[in-house]
Amino acid sequence: MNTNFFKRLSRRIPRLSARLAIAALTFIIGISLTAWLFFTTIYSRFPNREQLENVSVCEVARVPGKFEGRRVRLQGSLVGFHELALYDPSCHNVDNYIRVDLDQSSRTELVRLANKLENGGLQDGNFMLKAELVGRVESIPESSLPLGNELRSPQPVSYRARVVVFSVDRVEQFEK
Repeated sequence: MNTNFFKRLSRRIPRLSARLAIAALTFIIGISLTAWLFFTTIYSRFPNREQLENVSVCEVARVPGKFEGRRVRLQGSLVGFHELALYDPSCHNVDNYIRVDLDQSSRTELVRLANKLENGGLQDGNFMLKAELVGRVESIPESSLPLGNELRSPQPVSYRARVVVFSVDRVEQFEK
């Protein structure tokens, strides 16, 4: 009876080895594909510095369509708290603000960097600091801009562009 068992086992070993090799190969390919997808997703969120354009707030505010979908580095005065805007006082037109949209990790990084500044970078409960941001520019269609009397401000901010922030690279104390 033992010899019969070993004969059957010796015939099955090549088939079992082949199946085991296929299972191991499938496992390795699956792990490799998962790692590749994970890292390409992570690294696509943080673009290469060589691909970035240094662009002024004034340029983007003046002609937002020119920068549509492009990854840029912007420097300006970051103001606000719940709704943030990047501002450049050297722009000599009314539209010198760009709306800033932060995801949770970018907002956490902003707060972490701002906490190193005097008063946490806050003035009167709002962020008031110089910032260097990296993100993607999106223009805001004219149809979605507020009309003058929709806000109770004598001169409402009408954003013509927004930047979806990938990273907050640097913040400094705001000087009036």
